[in-house]
Amino acid sequence: MIYVPAEDSADGVAKVVYTSKDRKSRGMRKKACTDDTIPAVMPNDLSSKESRQNWARLIQKIYEVDPLVCPKCQGSMKIISFIEEHGVIEKILRHLDLWDVRNHDPPHHDPTQKVSDYILDLVCA
Repeated sequence: MIYVPAEDSADGVAKVVYTSKDRKSRGMRKKACTDDTIPAVMPNDLSSKESRQNWARLIQKIYEVDPLVCPKCQGSMKIISFIEEHGVIEKILRHLDLWDVRNHDPPHHDPTQKVSDYILDLVCA
């Protein structure tokens, strides 16, 4: 809550301004059925199973490979969970010797070359 004296107010009237953290402000929002939470960009109307199937369908469409087919025996697989924590992913990949962080140098650029060096001379007949 912030008190604004009359001499500091633009219209000459003393005011009490409630901030978003004040109880009264929160109560007024609750009464008006507004919430501080940010709405989802896309509401998730899909069940957990439908979400997993949708994920597999998108991977198959983009990469032209079915992620739910075993590469060794061609048997059917199913998703049991997603691992999202970076530390856990790194630990698993290091254990499998698949964690390889490479620092790539920037491509070599010769500042002495000019654009005209790259343009081929075309002979018109």
